[in-house]
Amino acid sequence: MRMIIITSMKQQQPNSQSRAVEQRQEFTEVPAPPIRYTSESLFHGRNEVLINHAGQEYRLRVTRQNRLILTK
Repeated sequence: MRMIIITSMKQQQPNSQSRAVEQRQEFTEVPAPPIRYTSESLFHGRNEVLINHAGQEYRLRVTRQNRLILTK
């Protein structure tokens, strides 16, 4: 995400006239690091959890080979 801040300043010219000067400053927002969970904190000793996302239900399970499978 980029944020642009525009400020207006008056600048005096040598003949005492003032004019508006526009300054632009660009800032790039640094994304927050992802939240990290352990599988133990998700499963609590079980081998399967259900996850609701955007109105859909997903199943995350641990296989016999200790791998994770996510299915819809």
